[in-house]
Amino acid sequence: FISQSLGRDIIRNCGEPLRDVKPIQRIEMVHQFWTKLAARDYRFGVEHYNELLSVYNQCEHVFSPIEFLSNMKVKNIAPDKTTYIYLLEAYGLQGDIKAAGTILDYMRKEDISISEAVYAALITGHARAGDLDNSYATFDLMRENNIMPSRTSYSALLKAVAEKGEWSALQKVFTMMADDHIVPDRHMYTSVIKSFSRAKRSVLIPKLLDEIDGKESIFQSLRGTMIDLCNEGDLQGALYILKDIIQINNDDKSDNFGNMTLRSLLRAVARLSIELKDKLDFIQEIEEMKLIKHPVLYIFLDVAHDNRDTNLGIACMQEMVQRGVPVRSHFAYPMFVQYRLTKNIQGAVDLLHLMDSLKIITNKITYSIFMSCFGQNATIDEILSAIEGYDIKVSLSMVGAFGTHLVKNSDDANAVVDKLLPKLNSETIEKQSLGILGSLNISRCWIPETISTQKEIVTNFTNDNKAREAEKFIESLLAEGLGKHVSSVVHTKILSGLCRKMDEAAFFRYGRIMRDNKLSLDKHQYRVVLKMLAKLGKVDLAQKCFDELKALNGLTDLCYSHLIYAYEKSKDYNNILRIYDEMLETGIKPVSAASHIIILALQRAGREEEASKLRSIENESKDFITMNTFVEAAASQMDFAAAEEKLAAIKASGETPLAFAYLSLLKACRNEGTIERAYELFLEMKELSVNIPKLAYVILIGLFTDSQNFDRSTEIFDQAIMEGKIPYLKSYEQMINLAVAKGDHDTITKYVNYIREIFKIDYYEIQEILLTANLAANNVATADNLYNQYLKNENSNRLIKRFKSVAKNCVRTNNVNKLQTLQEFTKRHHIPLDQTFLNEGLLLIHSKNGNVNQGIDLYKHMRSINETVSERFIALLDSLLQKNNMDISEVID
Repeated sequence: FISQSLGRDIIRNCGEPLRDVKPIQRIEMVHQFWTKLAARDYRFGVEHYNELLSVYNQCEHVFSPIEFLSNMKVKNIAPDKTTYIYLLEAYGLQGDIKAAGTILDYMRKEDISISEAVYAALITGHARAGDLDNSYATFDLMRENNIMPSRTSYSALLKAVAEKGEWSALQKVFTMMADDHIVPDRHMYTSVIKSFSRAKRSVLIPKLLDEIDGKESIFQSLRGTMIDLCNEGDLQGALYILKDIIQINNDDKSDNFGNMTLRSLLRAVARLSIELKDKLDFIQEIEEMKLIKHPVLYIFLDVAHDNRDTNLGIACMQEMVQRGVPVRSHFAYPMFVQYRLTKNIQGAVDLLHLMDSLKIITNKITYSIFMSCFGQNATIDEILSAIEGYDIKVSLSMVGAFGTHLVKNSDDANAVVDKLLPKLNSETIEKQSLGILGSLNISRCWIPETISTQKEIVTNFTNDNKAREAEKFIESLLAEGLGKHVSSVVHTKILSGLCRKMDEAAFFRYGRIMRDNKLSLDKHQYRVVLKMLAKLGKVDLAQKCFDELKALNGLTDLCYSHLIYAYEKSKDYNNILRIYDEMLETGIKPVSAASHIIILALQRAGREEEASKLRSIENESKDFITMNTFVEAAASQMDFAAAEEKLAAIKASGETPLAFAYLSLLKACRNEGTIERAYELFLEMKELSVNIPKLAYVILIGLFTDSQNFDRSTEIFDQAIMEGKIPYLKSYEQMINLAVAKGDHDTITKYVNYIREIFKIDYYEIQEILLTANLAANNVATADNLYNQYLKNENSNRLIKRFKSVAKNCVRTNNVNKLQTLQEFTKRHHIPLDQTFLNEGLLLIHSKNGNVNQGIDLYKHMRSINETVSERFIALLDSLLQKNNMDISEVID
């Protein structure tokens, strides 16, 4: 079942969200989806047609708007104002002003008012028709009709002027905007860039880029525009943007930044329908710009592999050799795998010949993967005959590959000796005779050699942080019935890689694959599984895994520590002590981070002497990483004294504490509410040139906005932006909340514009943010007005989540008045926010403040109006009463 809203969303997502896909492909996609819906007797509404028109216009698809309108009427679907505006835009994009007049006549008959969007479409239409003077005249006419220009009409005028390629005229339009106090946004800049490209005036793009202030905030838009220009064939324009946005972030991390940006462009280049030579010439241009430290061809080859484009991959390798860029044999492995999947033996043979002609050194792995292209059922004689028939050069590595994968008995060994050894020169045979005999001797097991090869392949993948690729490689072997030749070490490496990436879904899927192939876990794999379960906080499963390891005699000190982490997440200190006591019995010492958890458990259990002894052992450790880990563990347990003492010890040793140690202390400051110490830590990190993590900025912004400290919040926010560490949306909302509380409308506007540009937030979500901010500031009248004007009856999940966030913040800051205001607001407007949740929050505040009478009054009020009293509420009330030597039976009947 596809609902009305889901249908609209899918149509909409064929437009701008798919900008990495060529416009013509997006149109094909939306047509395919539309046809499938129609075949299911889907009930289309005017909103679906409007979304379809929007996609058409975004892709500048040429169609007949009049026929489109007629089709709607045949379907008994009445167009609305949005429909007419989109149809008008379509004629504008086609430059058909006369036909646009027909749409205007329809609008007049329907008594639809002429808005700014209508004038914008006409401005575009006149420009596309080659009549820029009439574009200006239409803009002036709009003013005369008392419609003040905004970004909508100015964007149309900018595009119109830019398509003429006249820089001076464009500057005049920007001056007009400044006079009207309108600041250009990312949409305007990117549309001007596209217009320059369309007018074959890409040479003006660098000029425009130099004029843009705060390019960091529109980086994603510039990146998307770069891809658009590439898809349209304007490689030079894309190159201008690439150079500029790589230079936006020119700190010591710029190479990673540049790699990501460059990769997105190269993916688009790889998909272009142009000659291979033109693609490689473009790569050479990028190479000459020296934007990144290592050869661009490496990234382009990787992109070719991702696209499974063997022709492009081969061309890249040839180009590398020609330019003197080092080429390794493993560059060809993905192409051999692709040939194996497509059963293209000729392609694999040609690739092997090419590697030989390019003097790329092949090894045993190369030949192992090559031979797998013949299929799992190919016999050794068939492969030997193919090697002879295709005139493939024989090497010692090839002989080793046969011994690894195919030689199972003396007959096989003799066949290899008869067919291959005569093609090796006598000197090689003499020097390597022991190695040859070893690889072909059936008396030894050939499977370990297979294991070694697989291990090397998987190691290459995991070293490149490609655990998923390693998983797919082994999965393909299992699917081909070769599971018995996959070693335990290989499985362990894959599980470790997925655990390191915290890819929970892939991790457990691989476990199911092992189970389906009847492969039992060994002690090494159980250790990895235990680590993953501990990270996820799955205590019961972690304990079972620990018990299995114990039965296998495979426990290590890390195993005990992992289980301690798991129990710490659920605050189960009794089990932590049980594990610690078991460690003492077996003489196992806990790692540093686990030690601090144990110390806390010992203190809670009254075993202070043991806790002091363990703490003294940890304090004596001078290992740099251990000391930083100790700070993190102590801070996570809110033991400020121990964390600060160890931090001071690190600095006294002449070392600079690591960022994660500072971050853990900042988290503790947030939980404790020690704002000034958090600021001191921030200044200390700056002074010591510590690379301040993005999350640290988020924590600091939250602390100072909660304390209504506008100056420090702004200082930290600006520092984060300057370092290119754009905070999360929540931080922007906190700054807006603070500005609303101060009544600073200029600051509110600034941050609203920021989040529109960076996070692509729609109009209604902006109103939700402003509504929440006004409620938090106790501006009830303004909040009522915003809700009634923009959000009435919407009650989106986003709004509910924001209200819950306000409620949680009220509990954290003990603000009972604000929470009561929120509760009254939600009741007054019938917003479906769980009142039980709010009542529990109120009771928590009363409990923290020791206001037992107010807690009792709250309970009685809830009962008097028949509100639900949750079990948690009763438990909280019982706790509050006990603190005041009262029994709950005195309050509850």
